Amino acid sequence: MSDILKICGIAVIAVVLGVILRSQGSVLSRYSSESAAVIILSIVVLSLEPLINLLKKAFDGNILNVDLLPIVLKTAAIAIICQITSDICKDHGENTLVNAVEFAGNASIIIMSLPVLKALLSDVFSLLKT
Repeated sequence: MSDILKICGIAVIAVVLGVILRSQGSVLSRYSSESAAVIILSIVVLSLEPLINLLKKAFDGNILNVDLLPIVLKTAAIAIICQITSDICKDHGENTLVNAVEFAGNASIIIMSLPVLKALLSDVFSLLKT
């Protein structure tokens, strides 16, 4: 809850600062919102530690295949990075780049998740044979 309050507070401060700077004709308004986005992203990444610990416990307890953890984390990272990048491009009016980044991210996620799909299909087929 406190992280959400921090994030909302940072966003509101960045908006107010951006409006004030924009009204004075300063180009710094763009940098204030981008700086706030980086700070917010840092808070979110740091708050993901309990989730990562839970995943590690699940993989260590042989509930899930240990080899798949890096793939899952990298896939999530690709999705987050591509979303942030496409949002930045969208904010600057570069719609062609938005489409390219989203397509590249989706393609990378599909390619990276092939071992997960292979393991899933292998488990399903082994269950069907028994």
